[in-house]
Amino acid sequence: AGVPANVVPSQAWVSTPERRARYASAEGLGQAFNFDLLVADFDAEQFRRIIADNLAQATLSGSSTTWVLSNHDVTRHATRYGLPPLNTVLARDLISRTRVARLLGAYRNLAAADNEAICNALIRISHLIVDIPEIAELDINPLLADSKGVLALDARIRVVDAAGKGMERLAIRPYPEELEQTVSWQGQMITVRPIRPEDGQQHIEFFKTLTPEDVRYRMFTQVRMLTPAQLARFTQIDYDREMAFIATRRADDGKSETIGVARVIADPDNISAEFAIIVRSDLKGKGLGHLLMTRLIDYCRARGIREIVGETLCQNQGLLALVRSFGFQANVSSGSDTMLLRLELQEN
Repeated sequence: AGVPANVVPSQAWVSTPERRARYASAEGLGQAFNFDLLVADFDAEQFRRIIADNLAQATLSGSSTTWVLSNHDVTRHATRYGLPPLNTVLARDLISRTRVARLLGAYRNLAAADNEAICNALIRISHLIVDIPEIAELDINPLLADSKGVLALDARIRVVDAAGKGMERLAIRPYPEELEQTVSWQGQMITVRPIRPEDGQQHIEFFKTLTPEDVRYRMFTQVRMLTPAQLARFTQIDYDREMAFIATRRADDGKSETIGVARVIADPDNISAEFAIIVRSDLKGKGLGHLLMTRLIDYCRARGIREIVGETLCQNQGLLALVRSFGFQANVSSGSDTMLLRLELQEN
């Protein structure tokens, strides 16, 4: 629908009594303003005129102008990009990089927008894009957000013939849910699954349970706490080249806790992969390391990796005993106090 001749855009869409009534409250101002913009295909100059006119009207009537200002900010600055599939960490980062992010917090008598709802909407949209390769464009305009959640007032999808098959068309491999397992260990059920970026805080708590000696065995140096860069490196992985299986269980407070981690990083040719493994210090000697190592070896075999290699300090007798039980070769590195570990998985 176009703007009637000789009528400015704002008058065209707020001249009726019904629309004026919807502008009477802060919530109505935002909803009406957004909805009415859907009806007409305004260019940038017309959009600026609408904003200016409605700001003036809102000021005269005493209505809140917060939502109008928000839309002005979105129009000029909100274009940011993220590659699907998104997760909670990536969605929050995407939102934080927009200029409108600062307007999502509480302001005067308005409660803060529900950031979790916005993140969930972005995540679900990204999963939709991943699951349906025929989607070429998806435009939701506008997406309203307040303290009660989000509301999409209009959406448009353009579909084409799929350009690629399966996950090959994606720059980032999605979280591999098919690798999740629930197993019995020490009379309780635990979950062994790939690590996710959302496991960051849980990983910090896991690190706190490790003794200084176990940290030195794993990191080859004394580390008191993980830096943000290290935490990101451990939890935000490229599932196409590396894998980190974590063992989790329900703690006494009902929350999930990490009790062990086994990871492997393959070379670009998928021939050799370097591994590392560590379990919570107070749970060593209970078979958890063996369980995780078995899962890691099975994964590498399924990926067609030919060998698993690693390195550990000579004093780490627990790990040496574990890997030898799987058939690893362990040789002292020349001029070093470390042992080189190797397990051949497939014939050359």
